Amino acid sequence: MLGVPDLKWGEVGVAVVVRRDGVPLDRDALLAHLDGRCARYRWPHHVFFWDALPKSGYGKIVKKDIRQQLVERGEVPA
Repeated sequence: MLGVPDLKWGEVGVAVVVRRDGVPLDRDALLAHLDGRCARYRWPHHVFFWDALPKSGYGKIVKKDIRQQLVERGEVPA
């Protein structure tokens, strides 16, 4: 999960999820899993499902690259 700019709140949470093979998962199932485990104000405002996350040369997930791809795809404002 990472924060992206929002006109109303300044910044909101966005979840970018990679599904495991054979595991049916959608936005509603993900939010149902969070119910009772996490306060609602911490829930992501948007959920995106990708095939893979970008990784650095060291194999770590880089939030800056995810944020950039979200903007390039037009899924969040710049």
